[in-house]
Amino acid sequence: MHRSSDFSVETQKHGGKVQYILHWSPYYRMDKFVVNNHIPAEAGIYQLFQRKLNHLEELTTNRAFYGGLRGTLREMLDPLSPRVYAHKKTLENTPCFCRYIICHSREIQDGIMTYLAGEGIESIEISEKDHSGLVLAEVESPKISLYD
Repeated sequence: MHRSSDFSVETQKHGGKVQYILHWSPYYRMDKFVVNNHIPAEAGIYQLFQRKLNHLEELTTNRAFYGGLRGTLREMLDPLSPRVYAHKKTLENTPCFCRYIICHSREIQDGIMTYLAGEGIESIEISEKDHSGLVLAEVESPKISLYD
């Protein structure tokens, strides 16, 4: 059994460079029971995927702050939620999955979101002086959780 802290951003400093290693969670089925019991109520970044034939297609990458990952994903699944989500109908009609990383720093989240949006590492700005160089790596759990 994994702890939610296993799926976080690891920071390593090497001389003048900083390396952020993203340790992604396994893929979890977007189901109210699974979200309530296996997604942490902490700030982080999540990705949503829908099943397309024999692969998962990314729907969105976003972040969660105040309600945490659990609150944000649970609200997406709630048919009575007043918030409008772009992929709400897809979540209702198609098998969908999510994965996450825990990250409490807004500054680091900004850099990760820029990287995941495909804008390249060169465009990421980190305000701390010793973060002049930045390297980003992803460690992916290739499994789909057994909780589906």
